[in-house]
Amino acid sequence: MKQRISNYHDLVVEKQRLHQRLTLLRRDVDNEIHEIKRQFRPVQKVVSFISGNGDNTDGKPDTPKESLWKMGATLGMEMLVGPKLARAGFLTRLFVPPLLRGISSSLVNRFRKKK
Repeated sequence: MKQRISNYHDLVVEKQRLHQRLTLLRRDVDNEIHEIKRQFRPVQKVVSFISGNGDNTDGKPDTPKESLWKMGATLGMEMLVGPKLARAGFLTRLFVPPLLRGISSSLVNRFRKKK
């Protein structure tokens, strides 16, 4: 049952009670958010690995952190063009694969930046 506020003192006491309850509820929400973040850390690590961590803008390959997107795009390009390259000349086989890897990597980077 709610108590009626009949004077200023009751109002001040009710305000303090509500303020204390609000502080406790905020602390509970913060604790729950912290616990949810802690539970999702493994998922967050997997997502960051799949999406890739580096943009590879400095020209250095991010071999340990290379994204699965880039690897998939490179593999797809090589599967599509690979049989045709088998019959191509020496210079074509020498220069086209790195060129295709660069194109696929830049396309993946553009796609990731739009998100």
